[in-house]
Amino acid sequence: MVELNYMPRTRKFSSLLRLRDITSSAIDNYLRSRGFINIHTPILTSNDCEEAGEVFVVTPDSKSLVKSMKRENVAEEESYFNTKAFLTVSGQLHLEAVTRAFTKVYTFSPVFRAENNKSRLHLSEFRMLEAEIAFINNLDDIMDEVESLIKYVVKDVFEKGASDINAIGGREIEWLNDKFARITYNDAINILQNNADSTKNRITFGDSLSKEHELLLVKHYNNIPVFVTNWPKEMKPFYMKECNDDSSKVAAMDLLVPTAGEIVGGSIREDDYEKLKSKLPLTSDLAWYLELRKYGNVPTGGFGMGFERFLQYIFDIPNIKDTLPFPRWPHNCSL
Repeated sequence: MVELNYMPRTRKFSSLLRLRDITSSAIDNYLRSRGFINIHTPILTSNDCEEAGEVFVVTPDSKSLVKSMKRENVAEEESYFNTKAFLTVSGQLHLEAVTRAFTKVYTFSPVFRAENNKSRLHLSEFRMLEAEIAFINNLDDIMDEVESLIKYVVKDVFEKGASDINAIGGREIEWLNDKFARITYNDAINILQNNADSTKNRITFGDSLSKEHELLLVKHYNNIPVFVTNWPKEMKPFYMKECNDDSSKVAAMDLLVPTAGEIVGGSIREDDYEKLKSKLPLTSDLAWYLELRKYGNVPTGGFGMGFERFLQYIFDIPNIKDTLPFPRWPHNCSL
């Protein structure tokens, strides 16, 4: 990697930053053309949306301020907001609240993950595109939207940024006229088990897909992106709706692509008040989220796409840290 101070001055990286800008604009243009409204969801939040514990706690640096604001029986880290505050891991829950007024909404914001992972596919801070749609109860409709979005953006970027793509030595995209494959989690496990000799780690039903498994599934479909649907509910967050024909599964999807593996995740959201109440994490402060379902409700669904991982794939960038000018990862937060 080139020194951060000098990266924007190099021809290759300056081309990448222009392509990043073109891609961002293409995403906004597509969503606006489809009637989506951009919502600025909060960076500071009291919720860990995914309940994975991968959150950064936010407190004032001034000890005197904390001391002056501290109330009786309130922990120091809760002094400022009267609750714990985190850097957001997702704007999804806030989008769900707003989509009941606007039907189609999205946010394109920074999100944060406090995980000790320094791989070529992970960052501690990255951009996430998240979209939410009301009056939707079919996972196929969400996958149609995702596929249409990605094909539009890729086509637009490769037309407008052709000279910069040539400068960075980017890949050719060959699937723009192909339908993305759609398989269930059960189908995926069967394929992987039938090709066990091609993997280092064998897999059984109920196991998560490793990056190796994800890439093998894409290769199985001739490197055309693959949607994997209907996941075991124990593997997915509390807000996903159970499948109508199998309560052990949830109506969720992941989109897998070559090189990067999973770049999009989405689901139908649980709209039944009692079911959601029984699934809410005991440690969460999500009464407001549950209340959305209490007095009249509409079904919603949506998806999220990691922007840097998307860039990494379409521009054939081996390390995700080279997709943005000031990457953050464990033990690295300079500048």
